[in-house]
Amino acid sequence: MDHTGHSRRRMMKMMAAGALASTMPVAPAVRAATGPFSQYDQFDALGLAQLVRSGEISPIQLLDSAIARAEAVNPRINALSHRLYDHGRQVLAGGVPDGPFAGVPFLLKDLHVHLAGQPLSNGSRAFADYIST
Repeated sequence: MDHTGHSRRRMMKMMAAGALASTMPVAPAVRAATGPFSQYDQFDALGLAQLVRSGEISPIQLLDSAIARAEAVNPRINALSHRLYDHGRQVLAGGVPDGPFAGVPFLLKDLHVHLAGQPLSNGSRAFADYIST
């Protein structure tokens, strides 16, 4: 935990939201949202996915909001080793993948999680130059 009370676990929770079973109602203000989504933290991951499915918000707005939140907190807690923001944008350019969390951004832990063409250091300098195939 850093001096502001932010922990890596809290950062992950804020960014990925838990896979909770309930969804939150869509507030009317969401419909008029443009730019980064200021109500991001009021929804769990299923609620965010529902907003995307219903067209209340775009996946790129969620991604931009997640990036802004990550960049605001990361200097204090140093939780992000590789920023895959461009990869997220490329995925969304091809359409939103299917699934219960469709359109919801998430983080990949730099530990045994391979993503083709992306670095994977496993938290070790020994793997500093490794690129997943």
